[in-house]
Amino acid sequence: MVADRTNKWLTLTANVGVILSLLFLAYEINQSTKATIAAASQGLTDQSILYFDAQLDHEAISQAVYKHHQDDELSGYELHQLDLLQQMNFRVFENAFLQYKRGLYEEREWGRYKRIIAGHMADNPIAIQMWERTQGGWTDEFAAEVESLR
Repeated sequence: MVADRTNKWLTLTANVGVILSLLFLAYEINQSTKATIAAASQGLTDQSILYFDAQLDHEAISQAVYKHHQDDELSGYELHQLDLLQQMNFRVFENAFLQYKRGLYEEREWGRYKRIIAGHMADNPIAIQMWERTQGGWTDEFAAEVESLR
């Protein structure tokens, strides 16, 4: 009888151990999947940034930013360069948003990006025009987030 009770407790303990091991394995698989998705997303964002950066004339952008802050008239080329710069910025913002939604950024980190986006959408006509012109080119969730910040 004592051996029978001991055997039942050992079996129960072993079964609990197996269940805990399976739960831990599921957690590890979930973390690995999140990391893989995050890495793929970052890779796509990096490709987008390379694409935009290849088109950017950094000297022209520097001059255009200065002229814009001085309220000087910008050439078509300068406006185009600043538009590309904003597209690149918003790709970075979108990636940060997606990583935040996946639980990889903390609320305070995403909050910093939200303040930057809100600032662009409040007083940067180039960012506003770019955003309106590129509707449909963003994930639905990110587009809704940006619209909520406008």
